Amino acid sequence: MMSILRNWPAFRTSRSVPRAVKREAVSSGMGLCLLVQMCISFFAFALSTLLNWTGLATLSDLLSQLASLMLLSFIGSIPCLLIAMPIALWALKIGYAGWVCALTSGGLVGYLFFKYAMEFEPEALPIGVGFGLCFSALFWLGARLSTPTAFFTDGTRT
Repeated sequence: MMSILRNWPAFRTSRSVPRAVKREAVSSGMGLCLLVQMCISFFAFALSTLLNWTGLATLSDLLSQLASLMLLSFIGSIPCLLIAMPIALWALKIGYAGWVCALTSGGLVGYLFFKYAMEFEPEALPIGVGFGLCFSALFWLGARLSTPTAFFTDGTRT
């Protein structure tokens, strides 16, 4: 019986991946993270304007705040993506670029960014971990879907 997650490794990936494929995977992951942020902010602003026009001002304000948060999160996501880029390339090089490894490193980068760069109070650090988990999942998904050969474990190429 074939597993659904056969070519979606949790931990181990192939070590014999060409450098160009690694770079394409990482750049695709970074691109997806930035694209999703822009799309969420655009659609939230558009829906906020529509709801404000229909008279649902409270919901419009909430969506406007979400859109502003997504636009302002570029301040944090670009440095975090620049930190994630060498980590992802290194993980692909040593063969530990599975989704569990990506989520772990993303949560850690989010925590460290909120703690040291943003200097948030300890109560807000789980928010940084949450942002890190979400963006690392997007990063890994973009990398995996753009270059699946980089994530096959040795011997499971189908």
